[in-house]
Amino acid sequence: MSPMAFREPNEVLWRGVRPGHRGEQIAKYASANNATVILHTVTIGKTLFLTAVSFQAATTTAGKSGILLVRDTSDVEKYKLFNFYLTAVGGLSDSLSFNPPLEIPSGWDICIYSSATECVARTFIHGWEE
Repeated sequence: MSPMAFREPNEVLWRGVRPGHRGEQIAKYASANNATVILHTVTIGKTLFLTAVSFQAATTTAGKSGILLVRDTSDVEKYKLFNFYLTAVGGLSDSLSFNPPLEIPSGWDICIYSSATECVARTFIHGWEE
């Protein structure tokens, strides 16, 4: 995506919440079906400032799960943003917004996991890297 262009250029006038950033906007969507899918890897030398996520998991068979997680550069899970265990046929969805943004370090991944072919997990993320 393109660099941020709408912020106040005169930083002396900035008050309260910072009105913009100097980074590249990130807005991505992906889904996983019986797999782990890397939605986004933070660019080397930058930090991802995650502002919002939405997540949905749906299954046609009970006992399946969909997870949205963050892994470090060694692919070790650091934390889960969503962990839906579906005990019945159907689906769940939720969203989070972060103020201040959640900072994710250089080289880390945001991944979607689906435990079975009967379970589809979908997510959208928004933020920026700088």
